[in-house]
Amino acid sequence: MNKNLLGLILIFSLTVVANAQTCQTNIASSTPTDRFATNTLGTVIDNKTGLMWKKCSEGQTGSSCLGRPKTYAWNQAFEYVQTLNQTGFEGYTDWRLPSVNELRTIIEEQCVNPSTNAGVFPNTPPKAFWTSSPFAGFSNHAWYVNFDQGYDNYLRIKYDGNYLRLVRTQ
Repeated sequence: MNKNLLGLILIFSLTVVANAQTCQTNIASSTPTDRFATNTLGTVIDNKTGLMWKKCSEGQTGSSCLGRPKTYAWNQAFEYVQTLNQTGFEGYTDWRLPSVNELRTIIEEQCVNPSTNAGVFPNTPPKAFWTSSPFAGFSNHAWYVNFDQGYDNYLRIKYDGNYLRLVRTQ
């Protein structure tokens, strides 16, 4: 491949990554960094809600949450959590999918693309994440939170592939 073309691809890639998240600092942060206690174990404690979150989306690893996050159908998500809890993560075997109300608590209202505190939850895909909350109106739908603009909805069909961020109660 031509060196100039390779250089342009690299510059373009870096520009896309650098411009991914946009935040409005003229409004108060809804998830300020000091609200969370992070550790090197890959977990984050929300001091406001008392919930412990996995720092990375499922499929990502390390302190910077590198790698490609995985998607799951809704039923597969529950199966995945059950399998994870057989061996545990960081010594805990009670991980679960959050409810829609719990997952909403980590939306950063200042930011879009993704609408999370990127210092606390790095490399969160700006996409839909499953919750454990089924939608009562349609048995084949469930609630999700979309971290592109920070909203929730129920229009996801349970066999759609969405991302996971797991939680546990301390």
